[in-house]
Amino acid sequence: MLFFNILTYNRVIMTKKSSLYFVLILLFLIVTACGPSQSEETTPTSFSSPEANSGYQAPVPLGNNAYPVPTQIIKAYPVPSVVDESKRFTIDQPLQAGNTEITGTGPANTPIKVVNISLIGESLGSGVIGNDGAFRIALSAPLEANHLIGLQLSDQDLESQFLDGPDYTNIPMIGLILAQAVVEP
Repeated sequence: MLFFNILTYNRVIMTKKSSLYFVLILLFLIVTACGPSQSEETTPTSFSSPEANSGYQAPVPLGNNAYPVPTQIIKAYPVPSVVDESKRFTIDQPLQAGNTEITGTGPANTPIKVVNISLIGESLGSGVIGNDGAFRIALSAPLEANHLIGLQLSDQDLESQFLDGPDYTNIPMIGLILAQAVVEP
């Protein structure tokens, strides 16, 4: 019986030692896997080196923990140099609150509509530009102060002919605006 007890005791100790060795080896592998690899450079690349100037430079914090003001201003894409003035639409201004008609100019015989951009393109009236290039459109309701009013094409099939006109704006959920003006109080 004594021999059996000693044998069982040694087996328990050996099992505990094996578990301890297994845990130590596992920890060693995890720590070495999370450390730096041998293939990485030991010295970081400087952002001020001539080779690094091919891209963006990292901002350098000032003494008060604020980043410096950008020294180079990046401009948007240039406006096309050739503007087709024959596709210019205008709204005669000033637009006054309470007006019940809008006048302006545009390409002859073009069907247009007046929309309230401030009310997500609510239609206020429509008409056709005359042979002389002028229009006068009666509105369904008087203009409200500080609303943005715009001109659109009444016939969407014509839109492909007017995509490249001057001062056009494409507004999401409303569409292509050919000219716009703010209603004064």
